[in-house]
Amino acid sequence: MINASKVKVIDESMCAYRPRTTATGGLPNISFIKQKPEPLGELFVVYFLVLPSLLLIILLFYVFFVSGTEFKVLAHPVTGCLMVLELQRGKAGMSTAQYQDSLGATAACTVRLLESSISDDDDRIHTVQGDAWFGSVRAAAALGAKGHRVVLQVKNNKGLFPKDFIADTLEGAPGGVHIVLKGQAPNGVDLLAIGYRYSTKTTLFFVATVNAGSTTPGKPYEMKYMDDHGNVCVRLVERPDIISKFFQDSNSIDKHNQSRQFDLALEKTWLTQDPYFHLCITLIGMIVVNAWKLADWYKILNPLNSRVDTKMTIQKFSGALCYQIVTNILAFLSPSLVQ
Repeated sequence: MINASKVKVIDESMCAYRPRTTATGGLPNISFIKQKPEPLGELFVVYFLVLPSLLLIILLFYVFFVSGTEFKVLAHPVTGCLMVLELQRGKAGMSTAQYQDSLGATAACTVRLLESSISDDDDRIHTVQGDAWFGSVRAAAALGAKGHRVVLQVKNNKGLFPKDFIADTLEGAPGGVHIVLKGQAPNGVDLLAIGYRYSTKTTLFFVATVNAGSTTPGKPYEMKYMDDHGNVCVRLVERPDIISKFFQDSNSIDKHNQSRQFDLALEKTWLTQDPYFHLCITLIGMIVVNAWKLADWYKILNPLNSRVDTKMTIQKFSGALCYQIVTNILAFLSPSLVQ
């Protein structure tokens, strides 16, 4: 059991899987999520010039989108461990999920994730931070009505949110400028609408409960750029404290995904055509990453006499973990085998 902190981060995670013969590859549902493509450099230009348009479209789809089983996940940012997974079953499959009818898909999912992470005897006020998929006035108001704090980024779900007004007001403003509006949701919860000028061209939007944090200056954002001589320079961009703390924790799930998908990479080395076994491999990978992060948090990854403060890699940790599991199983089944 992990007794999580009061701050929770929610995001997406994937069990990547591309069907070969059927639309869903034997699964009831698969999802497609836009991803950051790997840099293709000059090869991309060659593909663009040589490939027929249909093949180019297929290539772009595979580059920009990842398919498979999607999870909405909640993490504990202090340790970086995943706490709750909600498997996404498509529009029809999720239609009967709790709160779906009253709140809609995104707000309902946000509420379910938090409630699934709280034990019955936990009466603390929790803070939920989430990216633009989860962000809406409806989600913030629903969690605020339950007594929790919320900071959610807003992008497409802008109903009841003064996004256009904030965008017009901050148009042309330099990076570091922000605006805060206060209002009340239809259910009576007091909310803040925050517009933050991330750069001279980009404005970020947030909805938050009034008790979720301070809008006084916080830790500035370090913007790196190249000067005329090719030197890397840093300019500090002011931002409200509530936004600083949001971004301090916002990549917790991305880092967990990185450790599982690219560092441990079980799905890429333990190959199978069975989609359900592939899903099991993903879940095992998540458990191993959680164990690795907890071991690091409790400072048990380095030898006691080590003077070098270097963390054991997840590959070495998973090998040691497998050895211990197998040894303990053999000892239980037949003690003579491990003597």
